[in-house]
This record gives sequence, C-alpha cells and structure tokens, in this order.
Amino acid sequence: MSCFPRYLRIWLLIVAAALLGMGLFNLLIDPYRAYRLVSLPRIDAHKDYGSSRIIKAEMIHHGPWDVILIGSSRVEIGMDPESPAWDGRRVYNSGLPGAFFGELADAAEFAARDAHPRTLVLMLDFFGFSQFPSPRHEEFAKSRFNPELNLLSYHQDNWLTLFSTDRSFSALDNAFRRKPSKFTDHGLKLDMSIPAGLTHRQFLLQTLQRMSRGGPFRHYVYDRRLAARFGQVARLCQRQNIQLHAIIAPAHAIITEHLRTIGLWDQWEQWKSDLAAELPTDESAGPLPILWDCFTYNPYTTEPIPPADRPDQPMRWYWEPSHFRTTLGEVLIRRINHLPGLPDAPDVQSIGQPLTIHNLQSLLSSNRQAAEQYRRLHPQGINWDNPQQSNAVMSGE
Repeated sequence: MSCFPRYLRIWLLIVAAALLGMGLFNLLIDPYRAYRLVSLPRIDAHKDYGSSRIIKAEMIHHGPWDVILIGSSRVEIGMDPESPAWDGRRVYNSGLPGAFFGELADAAEFAARDAHPRTLVLMLDFFGFSQFPSPRHEEFAKSRFNPELNLLSYHQDNWLTLFSTDRSFSALDNAFRRKPSKFTDHGLKLDMSIPAGLTHRQFLLQTLQRMSRGGPFRHYVYDRRLAARFGQVARLCQRQNIQLHAIIAPAHAIITEHLRTIGLWDQWEQWKSDLAAELPTDESAGPLPILWDCFTYNPYTTEPIPPADRPDQPMRWYWEPSHFRTTLGEVLIRRINHLPGLPDAPDVQSIGQPLTIHNLQSLLSSNRQAAEQYRRLHPQGINWDNPQQSNAVMSGE
C-alpha cells in the first residue's frame, strides 16, 4: 500500500507530460490557424483550410479584411476572393457548405462585430429559409461563429483533444506527401468537378432529381421569422458602417420552374417581398444595405443545359442547377461593384437588379412575364416525379 502514492504521482506526471506534449504540438502546428505563434509556411501550404467552421471563423478573426463573403457552398465554390474586380481589396471567402440562414446570420453578425470589414457580401438561398432546416454543422458550436461560445472550453478543445491532434497530424501528413490544400488561403474551394462516369448533362439532371426527392424541395415550408433575422443583420451592418450587399443566389431557371410545378412559387415571391420589407430606409443611420435579386429569369439563369446529342458539353455559368461557376461569380462581383461585364457575355446588369419595397411589384411582374416566355421557348419541360421520363431525358431518348 505504501507504494501506491508513488505510483499515483508517476502516473499523474506521465499524464501531465502527455497533455503538455499534446498541447505544445497543437500550438506549434496550429491546425485551425488560431494562434500563429510560429510561421511554418511549408506546413501551412498543406493544411486543409476546407469547410471547417472553426478555421473560417479564425481567418475572419485574424484578418484584416476589407470584404468578407458569407453564404453556403455557392459562395465557397463560385465567388473568387482574388478576382481583379475587387480592385486590390483584401477579400475572404467564408462560404459554409450546407448552412441554413440561421447559421449564416450568426456568421455575418460575428464578421460585422469582430472583423469590421468595409463591405459584407451575404448570399441568400430560398431553401435556407425553411421551417425545417438541416441540423447545424457539428463544428458550428465549437467555432467563433457560435454567439454562445465558451472561450475557455474553445481553447481547451484546440489544445487538448484528440480531434485537434488528428488535424495536426493530418497537416504534417499532407506536407510530407506534398498534398496541397483544396482551398486557397482566402477560402475559395478549388476542386469542384463532375463525378467520374457522369456527363455534364447527367450530373445536372441528377442533382435536380436529388434536390427534389430527398433534398431541400421535400416538405419545404418557408419560415418568415428568418426574413426578420435578415433584417437584424442588415440593421447591424448599417450601425457598424458596413456596406451590405445581400445577393439572392442566381439558381438556374429549371429550379425556378420546379418551384412552380410543386406549388412553391407564391412562397418564393413572399420570401422576396419579406426580404425587401426588412431593408432599412434611414440613410442617416449608415450605408443602406442593397438587396440584389439575381434569382430571376435572365440570360444567365436561362443558359441552355447540355443537349442530349452533346451531353458532355460544359456549361459556361453553372456546374449544375444550384451551384454556379466562378465565371458567373465574376459577373456577380462586377455587378455589385458597378463594373463592366465580361467579354462575349450578356449585359452585366441583366444578372440582377436592386430590389426594394418600392420596385418590388414591378420586378415580380416582369419576372412572371419572363417565366412565361421561358416556358414558351422550352415547352418540353421535365417531369421530375416520373422516373421513367427523367431517365429518358438523361439518356437523351
């Protein structure tokens, strides 16, 4: 029995040494770029900056940034923070895949309060305003985006957990194998591609099928409370003297057509009306937020899909109906910065107009007319609830 205290002390020393070693290792490698005590460019170049909420919040926190981009994977894939159209401004892409608007609103408010950028670009997605959103990403609660984050627990998790240690070893392994990050230092995802074995046409149509049968279309009910949450973000940006550009994401017209066929058109228009109604109008309180309506029938969103006789012909503006390419992202960047459009492209102003409570009804009416014209030019349509017909469409029959 007399040896027990000695064994206990030795055991405690071993545990303490292991924890100290783990903490120092994670501080040195710094997988989330949270501390930056030592510059390790050879390792930093191989860290997976990825879609981690923790990393993206830390990148915003450390800044400095003139412009911060916030949205779902549409932003992460499609908005290039290093575009020349930003005119040398320091821009960070904080696209958060799978995020519904409640999470994006928290991220936007964190960016406004913590980083104080001159400009905040917030991408809005109709399906992010659902009453039945997907659960928050598991890393959200552990990131600085979480308004209820306990900083003591946060730093403890960064230093002394096996998950953080695994991230550190992963960074070392990537550096040893010279495997570059899939993301730029400014947050743009680089590895978007068509899955092997699928043509561009099949990928586009299968994506819409997946969205319809098990994704955001299924049992969708618009939540007007989230539009009020958008108003809170808009007013915060104005108080912080931040120019807010809220962009209604430009999904392809075949998504809009599907909204109509499944009875969501009225909710979609109500959503736009509610967003416009939430915009501040007092110019003396700060820069007025701008709401850009790019989810309309326009020359970009009505781009022809790959034809059946050329199914592997890539689209210029889209990967699939929901995610646009950086080519269209460049058009959006030029539009909000009031710059000329791209060569051999439709008029840059046609991608979207500022939506206000005053021009709302006029723009909604114009879009209904454009929708009727689109349907006249594309009378064949696609019945996504009929597997036999949709399979025939994908195979080109």
